[in-house]
Amino acid sequence: YFENVNFQSGTFGAVRITGTELRWHDFIDCDIEGELLMDGTPSGTSAYLRGGNAATLAPVINTGYKLTMDYLTRIGTVTHNGGKLYIRNQVDCNAATDAIISTASDPADILVIIDSTFQEFLDDSLTFHRINKTGTCDYIIHNVRRDIANDVLTGNRIDMRAGYDIGEYTVA
Repeated sequence: YFENVNFQSGTFGAVRITGTELRWHDFIDCDIEGELLMDGTPSGTSAYLRGGNAATLAPVINTGYKLTMDYLTRIGTVTHNGGKLYIRNQVDCNAATDAIISTASDPADILVIIDSTFQEFLDDSLTFHRINKTGTCDYIIHNVRRDIANDVLTGNRIDMRAGYDIGEYTVA
């Protein structure tokens, strides 16, 4: 559990979660400047990021991991190679073109983005960024402002029904 901690980029990124531990890692109001890498041979390892300002946060999530990002002030490009990725209430995106790059294709993988905006606010350009999802995993995209005309969306879209909480959506 980390609260109000500033993580700076190093040899293996700003934060690296690896190994076979079955743990939940909380990062509450933390600033993560650089890559958050979730790799190795996981066994249900998860991370939860809430709050914080990380203009260059660039999470990379691989198969077997779960990452939840909620109420982050700003993010960079998120790379979803596998695992379960949940993004809620995102308000600013510091990316070149792609807010999300997802190549996840395992049937157990999922990409969920709810109530978020992938737009550049801090540099006044107001540029929208796209979702580049070439993997075949299921996905939910609900109430997301982005460069919709240039999105690449492959895989099965799951419709979110009104009144349902994201916790009700699971992947077998």
